[in-house]
Amino acid sequence: MKAGAIAGLLPEIYRDALPASPVLAALLAVMEEMHAPTEAVLAGLDISFDPRYAPDAFVAMLARWLALGPYLEHEGAARVQTRIDPDALRKLVSVAAECARLRGTSEALVTLLECATGVSGFTITENPVDPRTGQRSAFHICVGIPADAAHRLDLVARIVAGERPAWVTYELDILPAGPDGT
Repeated sequence: MKAGAIAGLLPEIYRDALPASPVLAALLAVMEEMHAPTEAVLAGLDISFDPRYAPDAFVAMLARWLALGPYLEHEGAARVQTRIDPDALRKLVSVAAECARLRGTSEALVTLLECATGVSGFTITENPVDPRTGQRSAFHICVGIPADAAHRLDLVARIVAGERPAWVTYELDILPAGPDGT
């Protein structure tokens, strides 16, 4: 805040005395200097909350604010970061609000899985046919995991368990690699 703006906040008697008081002018100059660092931080505060520009440590905190913490940490080991690539974590945080709006849908689950692993090609089959009985399995999903994401099975399982509707059971199925190796 500039000295003139601070002077505008003073009682009228002080504002009237300002032109004749070098002490008051010096005090306002000191106040301006004291506010400068805080104002610089506040001027760029919106960037801190944008996952594209925020520091890595703050992106992890944003993820926890958006209820993604269980996917960042191993069960039983507090604050041990799962190896989510920093760029993937930024993308995951940027889509988290929209996925929360669509929570419980296949679309949201696929989006979260693809962002967290950095691999596309996840599939969700709702109420698949049980090969043993030939009947559809009600309230069950089968999550097809691309072969490239098979090494992230622990992360995929945590995300599916946390994002599926509570009454829906699930199974994870690693899809065979395509002819091109993907």
